[in-house]
Amino acid sequence: MVITPDAGEMNSRGLPMAALLSALSNKELQSEDQVRQTPVVTGVEVGDVATVSTGPAPGTAVARTNGETSVVVYVTKLPEANTVEVADAVNAKMKELEGQVPAVTFLKVFDQSDYIKDSIGELTQDAVIGAYWLSSSSSSSS
Repeated sequence: MVITPDAGEMNSRGLPMAALLSALSNKELQSEDQVRQTPVVTGVEVGDVATVSTGPAPGTAVARTNGETSVVVYVTKLPEANTVEVADAVNAKMKELEGQVPAVTFLKVFDQSDYIKDSIGELTQDAVIGAYWLSSSSSSSS
């Protein structure tokens, strides 16, 4: 249950937040009506100074990307999984979803596989240079 105090109403009645918290503490209330009808002080019930509803609690954290409110999704691979393969699959799924949800912008903020691909590219380049150097030095010594 979500209980949203009305600060203006509580102030006009001279009720501190502690009074509302105290009224609801250690109670086993099963329905919205039971919560609304719970006395805070004589003549004032929870429903008089707060909105009571069923639903998820309001968000307590806000993610922002480039100054805009956003939803952040973290993808973590299992230890035995291949980082590049997992990243490629996630990136492919993001492209697929972009086509299905045109009102949403998908933005990749960090991708560990980019570093791995760059490292492999550098190693390949170094291996080619090393092989060339070895072949040219062995042919010049013959």
